[in-house]
Amino acid sequence: MKIQLVLLGITLMLIVVGCTGCNMITVKETHSKFYGTWEAVNEKEGDRFYHSITFYDNGLVNLRYKKADGTYSNSTGTWTYNTTTAKLSFNLTSLGRPNKTFHVAFQQQNDLMLLEDYLGGIGYQRKP
Repeated sequence: MKIQLVLLGITLMLIVVGCTGCNMITVKETHSKFYGTWEAVNEKEGDRFYHSITFYDNGLVNLRYKKADGTYSNSTGTWTYNTTTAKLSFNLTSLGRPNKTFHVAFQQQNDLMLLEDYLGGIGYQRKP
């Protein structure tokens, strides 16, 4: 009986460790969907309201946008994604936007991303 309990304990421990490892792979794969540059839908470089977001695998993000005077500006910060709530958070303190959070949805085989907050939403296309 004692041997059976030990074997049951070892089996449960292996299952828990195995499932934890599987979850880590899923989280990593989910985060990789973001990597690269995304442009606002229907806005191309040179347009009045052009902006793009570039996600890096080290947790950094760069927001590039056109200012009112026609010049471009870059703001760098950090990003995190919560796989449970599908919430994406930016920390862009240079823009006065610490911890701005959006709900995220992907479409078209992860080449179209929709970010929504309480003000509405905007679509982004993956830049080739």
